[in-house]
Amino acid sequence: MLLAMVVHSMDAALVRRFKNGDESAFTELVERYKDRVYGLCLRWMRDPVIAEEVSQDVFIALYRSLHRFRG
Repeated sequence: MLLAMVVHSMDAALVRRFKNGDESAFTELVERYKDRVYGLCLRWMRDPVIAEEVSQDVFIALYRSLHRFRG
């Protein structure tokens, strides 16, 4: 429970930094979640190439909409 709260707090801080113009915060979010997102996409797509493309699409969509995220 405590670990989940710490992770949430760290993610929230990264989102705030990104919304304040710190592009490196988005890079940190991608690094933190890229393996999980890819793994989920691979389970759904069952094709590594397609899973990679879908993973990239996920992060592009996140980048484009994160400024509107209200937590």
